Amino acid sequence: MLVEQWCHVGDKVLVLSPIYHAFYRTIENTGRTVAESSLINNNGYYTIDFTDLETQFKNGVKIMIFCNPHNPGGRVWTEQEVNKVCQLCHQYGVYLISDEIWADIVFSGHKFYSCLRVDPKYFDKLAVCIAGTKTFGLPSMRLTNTMIPNEKSAQALKTKLLAYGIDVYSAFSIIANQAAYRNGHEWVDETVRYLEENNNILETFVRDELKQVTYRVQESTYLAWLDCRAMGLDDQVLEKMLHKAGVIPTMGYGFGQDGKGFIRLNLGCPKAILEQKINRLRTILK
Repeated sequence: MLVEQWCHVGDKVLVLSPIYHAFYRTIENTGRTVAESSLINNNGYYTIDFTDLETQFKNGVKIMIFCNPHNPGGRVWTEQEVNKVCQLCHQYGVYLISDEIWADIVFSGHKFYSCLRVDPKYFDKLAVCIAGTKTFGLPSMRLTNTMIPNEKSAQALKTKLLAYGIDVYSAFSIIANQAAYRNGHEWVDETVRYLEENNNILETFVRDELKQVTYRVQESTYLAWLDCRAMGLDDQVLEKMLHKAGVIPTMGYGFGQDGKGFIRLNLGCPKAILEQKINRLRTILK
């Protein structure tokens, strides 16, 4: 709805690739044009190519969809990086939609920095989207939060919600989210520690046993992003091999051109399940 609200059919909406596949779906199904700025991959550590980003903005991008923390790369963008993104959007009149759904899943040594913490002069064309989905496992509740500092833009989205008939919310969903946010702090802390341990277990396995696969421990999310390009396999061939071994990851090609040759593996599971995944990966990726 924000994409429809803030630009016209055919306009460019930019993403930093590789990126969460649903962003492409949103852009394409609203008749807008996908613009991609490839992240710089430094041995699994992604950074933003600000020179390319500025060039793209100069070429008429209307909206940027920003994923902070980043899915699938796992980066928690720094205060400096977030400020630079917001500054460039402001400079070129680009609307910024910041998806911050992973904000609570941040590992040791890293600190999440929201777009809502930048200089208020950058707030005019900003929307920040969060949800309890990833933090508390509440996707079936279908409840999200969108924060728009510009009152005129906020009211325009409220009007659009009314036009779509989205003016009634599930009381059960609201209560579940209230309970999670008010009383779930200890649970979140324990969960993040557990996920970080899973992350380290997978990193050790890949480093010690999978010589043709590269994995850098994530800074955020419970989604491991494994670089399998050195295996030299076609994505479809790799996918069939994984399925035959009983592992069903999300294939990287769905995250744009820069995702080809990668797989995304869910680490949000008990260690016993992770060990099963590792044993199955061991049979085919060595």
